[in-house]
Amino acid sequence: MRLPLMFSLVLALSTSTAGANSDQASIATAGEQVDYQLQPIVVTATRTPHTLWESDANVDVLTSADIEQSSAQHLGDVLKLLPGVSVGTYGSIGQNASLSLRGSTSGQVLIMIDGVPINDIQLGGFDLNLIPLEDVQSIEVVRGAVSSLYGADALGGVVNIITRSTIYERPLTHIKYQKGAGDLEKVAARFARLFGQRFGLNLMGSSIKSAGFRDNSDFEGRHMTGKLSCSLGEKGLITYRTHLYDADLGVPGMDIMPTPNAHQEDQNWNQAITLQFCKGLENSFRSIIYRNYSRQEYKNPDFFTEAKHRRWIYGIELQNSFSFGSAHKMTVGGEIQNRRLDSSENGCHDLYRGAMFLQEELTLRSNVKFRLAGRYDYHEKFDDQFCPDLTITWLAGNHASLFTSFRRSYRTPTFNDLYWPKSNIDYDLDGKLDYGESGNVDVKPEKAVAFQIGGRIQAGLFTGNGCFFRREVSDLIQWDNVDESYVYGCWMPVNKSQAIIKGFEGQVTVKYLDRLQSSLTYAFLDAKDDLLDRRLPYQPQHKIAGYVQYGMNLIRNELDVTARLGIEYMGVRYADANEGQKLNSNFLYNGKVTARILSNFQIYLLAENLGDEKYFLRSGYPLPGRAFYGGLSWEFWD
Repeated sequence: MRLPLMFSLVLALSTSTAGANSDQASIATAGEQVDYQLQPIVVTATRTPHTLWESDANVDVLTSADIEQSSAQHLGDVLKLLPGVSVGTYGSIGQNASLSLRGSTSGQVLIMIDGVPINDIQLGGFDLNLIPLEDVQSIEVVRGAVSSLYGADALGGVVNIITRSTIYERPLTHIKYQKGAGDLEKVAARFARLFGQRFGLNLMGSSIKSAGFRDNSDFEGRHMTGKLSCSLGEKGLITYRTHLYDADLGVPGMDIMPTPNAHQEDQNWNQAITLQFCKGLENSFRSIIYRNYSRQEYKNPDFFTEAKHRRWIYGIELQNSFSFGSAHKMTVGGEIQNRRLDSSENGCHDLYRGAMFLQEELTLRSNVKFRLAGRYDYHEKFDDQFCPDLTITWLAGNHASLFTSFRRSYRTPTFNDLYWPKSNIDYDLDGKLDYGESGNVDVKPEKAVAFQIGGRIQAGLFTGNGCFFRREVSDLIQWDNVDESYVYGCWMPVNKSQAIIKGFEGQVTVKYLDRLQSSLTYAFLDAKDDLLDRRLPYQPQHKIAGYVQYGMNLIRNELDVTARLGIEYMGVRYADANEGQKLNSNFLYNGKVTARILSNFQIYLLAENLGDEKYFLRSGYPLPGRAFYGGLSWEFWD
């Protein structure tokens, strides 16, 4: 009975204050990007709009222009340039790519599209290939624990992908074509327009094919997205968004244990209806109803393996923000979510969870801000959790700010952790079991306490930010040998370890006359298993990324050329908890040259791994060497 009662309380609080929002003139929620002339607006860090300088978290905002100027082939290529962000890739285009923030696992990072969670309920993480860059308007990346606002999956941070708007002054058509290494061929088209004064439409479709660079690493994927909005006068907006993804790909396996005939089919269908009302930036109401569906089929005839998985997430969320004068703002909300799994390996399972959250924002003397937040989570299988958050921000004028925060967070086990199929194998048929594995229905949620202190500064052409952080994780979930009688062990997920993760991340950007621009990011990470005194798997101590970009006008108003050179350095990592499998450091160079003709036509050439370095981001999965791609895009207004 707790779940319906909790949601009834949230609904009562939300509707009782919705009347304060009756004269709303603009929309600003976690699902929409608001553009201002001087500073970007950040919503994800606090669920309410603030300028980047006022934000009390170490957050980055990537715009569509940032994505276009980069040499990114998929979402991970964009995100890995940020400080504190690591991307683990298992091969070329189409192979799984996962995300880590501040030494987290991929399952400890919450990924959202327009404020809707989309993490894989079976594996915990999210494959970054599932998001087409052509449909991305901006990306907000919040590093550090945010469970006080977003619950279980946000132990390491949140990435909110904001899709293209439906509001354009004139009908827009955008066509893109790309071809390159590995027989890559990509076609994408986008169309957006208004219908009358109330309705807006944005449609995007793309297709990508690649033969890969290893045997059986071919990939063929298709995206189709749509967003339809209807204005409710000057006070509100209702939006329907859908995204279909379908892919067929070869699964090459590890280099020492290849799977030349393994094949996988993926399908995703995400839908959401969002209703928003807003009065300026101070008072807003939002409700979201969403459904996420995914299907995956894997076949490997060489090992007589066949697996089918279907996953569903159904959810509803309410949020209301309202102000008591200029110095006090409150946000209250809640959600109910149902997660379902139908798997040939894990079985059929159905879990409910729900939450209530409350946030108070107080402003003292106009330049000191306090934020208190707390979230109570109910989970059908695990103990209830409460995650508080205290944050203090000091605005030192219009060009500098300092922030510090103390937070508690957690992560629940995945369906794989709980229900991985039990197996016992006797390889030599001598009557003695050699190997075993299974899930663990008694595994508990991971818990963490986090602290950070950081700041931002802007001085003339210079912009910089930096942050020191520390996170202590208890009941860390790891696969461990629980029965020594097996020759090679009997493995299952257990709450065995504790981790202490601390470090620094910083970024410096310099712009000169809008022509020359450079940026450099650095992250130091000390992520250790406290019991083993060993570094956590795949976590480098040092990571550097940066670029230099120069633009020039060759023919006035007719031809602009931009050249960009990027660097990436990732330090030594270990692939296992005992530091037995070492991955060497790698230094990559990437480049891109773009020619823009008559403001609406572009031709570009990009190069990846110019030094032809042989490297791995995941043990046993080599990554491509030097590769070149070329393409063109055409954007025109009716």
